[in-house]
Amino acid sequence: MHAISKIIINSIENNKKIIIPKYLKDKLTISEGYYIQNEVNNFFSINNIFKGWKIGCTTPVMQKYLGIPNPCLGKVRAKNLFEGDTKLKFENFSNPGVECEIAVILSDEYDYKKKI
Repeated sequence: MHAISKIIINSIENNKKIIIPKYLKDKLTISEGYYIQNEVNNFFSINNIFKGWKIGCTTPVMQKYLGIPNPCLGKVRAKNLFEGDTKLKFENFSNPGVECEIAVILSDEYDYKKKI
């Protein structure tokens, strides 16, 4: 298992901020990043169901900020989905942030002509 995968898994399991040493992330390729993401997903898929996909870094501003050339893709775990009026404890998060999210449900059964 990749050293970065181990750090991420350990941090998540212990509710700690994920800190990757600079020497490990220098020159990390996008392919290696997805490899690490898959290792982490595979580890957590043992006890967690994946419910959807997340697309991030969709704007040029965010891509420039993160130093990546294109949007990225990731899985969403069932334990990270909340419906309705949900109250969460701030202290249960290691590095909380807020961003505008848009959720889309794709379905072959959707009536596109029906007005909402």
